[in-house]
Amino acid sequence: MLKIWRSQYSRYGHSPEAENELYAETYTADATYTDEELKYISDGGFNGIWLNMLLHNVVYNEAFPEFGLYAKEQLEKLASLIKRAAKYGIKVYLCCQPPRAVNEWDKAFWAKHGDVAGAAERLSALWGTKDGHEYSNFISICTSLPKVQKYLEEAFADLSRALPDLGGYILITASEFPAHCRTYPHVNGWQCPRCGKRPAEDVIAEVINIVERGVHSVAPQQTVIAWNWSWDTTMNASPAEIIRQIKGNVVVMGDAERGGYDKAGTFIDEYAMCYEGPSPVFLKDMAAAEAHGLGTAAKLQLNVTHELASVPNLPVPGQLFARAQWVKHTKSCAGYMGCWNFGNAVTANTAAFHYFVSQECPDDMTEALTSFAARYFPGCDANKVAEGWKAFGDALEGYPHCTPWLYMGCVNWALGYFCPPGKMSGKGGRSWLYDVRGDDLSAAFAKGSVEEGNAGGKLRFSESEVLERMQRISQRWSKALELFEAGLASSKCKHSEEELNTAKVVNACFKSACNMIRFYMMKKDGGVAEGQEYLDLQRQELENVLAVVSIVKADKRQGFHSEAQVYMFDAKMIEDKIEKLKKLLKE
Repeated sequence: MLKIWRSQYSRYGHSPEAENELYAETYTADATYTDEELKYISDGGFNGIWLNMLLHNVVYNEAFPEFGLYAKEQLEKLASLIKRAAKYGIKVYLCCQPPRAVNEWDKAFWAKHGDVAGAAERLSALWGTKDGHEYSNFISICTSLPKVQKYLEEAFADLSRALPDLGGYILITASEFPAHCRTYPHVNGWQCPRCGKRPAEDVIAEVINIVERGVHSVAPQQTVIAWNWSWDTTMNASPAEIIRQIKGNVVVMGDAERGGYDKAGTFIDEYAMCYEGPSPVFLKDMAAAEAHGLGTAAKLQLNVTHELASVPNLPVPGQLFARAQWVKHTKSCAGYMGCWNFGNAVTANTAAFHYFVSQECPDDMTEALTSFAARYFPGCDANKVAEGWKAFGDALEGYPHCTPWLYMGCVNWALGYFCPPGKMSGKGGRSWLYDVRGDDLSAAFAKGSVEEGNAGGKLRFSESEVLERMQRISQRWSKALELFEAGLASSKCKHSEEELNTAKVVNACFKSACNMIRFYMMKKDGGVAEGQEYLDLQRQELENVLAVVSIVKADKRQGFHSEAQVYMFDAKMIEDKIEKLKKLLKE
């Protein structure tokens, strides 16, 4: 069974630039994945790792000689990593989106290859500026053209030939990055004169089939995985029709959580721990793949999601049980990919999931949780621990699961941020990357009425709705924490200490987020944070951070966000915050 993971210290890279990067993960990963790190991942129960790969970087082809200028160096690094990983029973998989579009700034490239120009998309809204200039259009290399199809097939054949022991490829055919001409609905750009006349399903399936043909022409042992990420949303395509057109030996991997409603009636269209899943959309797509004779796989988040990603894990293994049951009992399932580029620590969640998919695990969730607790925390009160885990899962019900709050909210960083008195100052910033932080959380909330999504789920929640939901989560989490702590009291081991401490830090993050929203509500519309209410909230915040500062100081996992590769909070930030709070309250 495929059990694919990645190091929390490996830098995925966010640059939309496509060509000739020696800071790409395919080059840097050989140094990041030390023998110690590979052993850590192997001991955690995983047999695969995935790296972000840009085809432009790692393959030289005469059709586009501008690409792959450092292909030799890239391939040497990959071959070294593949060889060392094999010592620990780990295969390397390359996650890619071929062919990545090229910036229109590359005038020399387009002067020579204007005949393959396809659709264009402007990325300035997502990627900001470079050297003081907005990103311009990225122009797709049109995959409807025989020249480009030949290049793709040859490039993947050459790559697989050069790396015969590679585990395989994970293909993304929809993304925030522009790639083939139907990657976006083209609301801001211009459509390709060829692909614009074709159904998106035809273009997507064609790319998958070309890659499969190239890979398996020289390396039939390598796995080609087609990930269904945003086929139906970003590209408005029919997954069933894409699957119907896939030929050859391909595994279709689906997002297990996206496409369902949680118990509070919120539509889930992102990775989620508040929703058990598997979602109806996932089950439908996987059934279509199985009926078409293809293998299937699950894309999961085992530790955290954007709901809170600056802790090692949200200790809710009960939320993973139903997903594990699908993996365990689906005949076509080849395995799973257990993370994106965050939430990459080995924790009780990952150990629990591996136990859940094993044949020795009971098919009743309570029995499974109790049995696992007794194994993982020797000497604990397993029944109480299992009840604590279930209570944590129940506490997450009703999470304000919408894109603005997930991407622009403050849960990841509020614990380390001091909100000063007075008027609004600075933007809160993005939740998943490093930004200079401020008080203004307006981007995380609706302006006026709450919009409804196509599937009936809310696209936005107002600040009062988010506050109400987050306060309810915080209150329930605090009560669950008491039960969990009582269950672990008799267990004296590293695992019990780590999991209890993480649960406490999660509790503090939720409390800080609630306070931060209230500070924002005081300051919005020209308001001022001051007076007794403000001071009372800051007294609560001081008590909150004092309860966890020693944990954060001792456990370097806390506060680290592996997608951002920075600490959203750490002991120094919290200690500085404590000093400011004490000074404020004394004055």
